[in-house]
Amino acid sequence: GDGIATLIEFALELNPNRSDSSGLPSADRIMIGEDDYQTISFKRPQKVLGMTYQVEMSSDLQTWTPDPVAVGVPSDNGDGTETVTYRDPDPIGQNPRRALRLRISLEND
Repeated sequence: GDGIATLIEFALELNPNRSDSSGLPSADRIMIGEDDYQTISFKRPQKVLGMTYQVEMSSDLQTWTPDPVAVGVPSDNGDGTETVTYRDPDPIGQNPRRALRLRISLEND
């Protein structure tokens, strides 16, 4: 009853029997050199079977492209999950209206 689809809860290691949005992807910023970049981070199982995780970006919320850049390597959470972070390839000042999102889908056999 929390409005989060069961597939998303499974993919992000959330409990579908509890209303809790704290494990949803989170937005932040990262400074690289003198530039500030928008980021998105999320937790997922380390051994993902049958799912695709795709971070996309958009300047108009209509057209989405899969161009974000991975920030480092996934961070092991010690519980069978890892945290992954992606950033916009352009600094915030160059594209002030850009949004990032996570698309999760089932892989086709």
